[in-house]
Amino acid sequence: MTNNTHAVTRSLTHSLSLLQASTMGTYITYLHTSATALYSLSENGMAPKIFSSLPQLKAPVVGMIFFTMTTAVLVNFEFSILIQIESFLYCIHAILLCSCLPRLRIKEPDMERPFALPFGLVGAILVPILPMLIGLASIASIFYASYLEAVISIGLLIIGGVVYICAKVKPWRLLLCGYCRDS
Repeated sequence: MTNNTHAVTRSLTHSLSLLQASTMGTYITYLHTSATALYSLSENGMAPKIFSSLPQLKAPVVGMIFFTMTTAVLVNFEFSILIQIESFLYCIHAILLCSCLPRLRIKEPDMERPFALPFGLVGAILVPILPMLIGLASIASIFYASYLEAVISIGLLIIGGVVYICAKVKPWRLLLCGYCRDS
């Protein structure tokens, strides 16, 4: 009986070790791909220039450190809170994206487009209404469910807005993006 207990314990230990190695491999892959994407954005002037440095290792170490610190902070939250925050930010993203369609139809009426919406400008206004309403309903449900998620989400949204505005102002532009494109 003792030998069986040791065999089961040893087998369980090996299984857990393999699971940890697999999880660590997944995290390292996430870390490298995310840091490389941030490096690419920085090279194109769409992210702070600090992320475009490649030291002797030829790897985006600054981006990896940034994502490691971000992960270290996020690990302290409950998973449900992280899902609510991500949902809020994604809904804001979807609403902004949907609002671009009518804006582009009004500002750039002669722009070449890969397909045509029926009813012209009226169609361009009607098509994004349903996704925008769904996004607003999702945001309302987040606010109704818990104030903590709502406050954190709004705080992150404000931080993003401040960084965006600072990137547009000339003195901050050089600090944040170095050689950001003029737009």
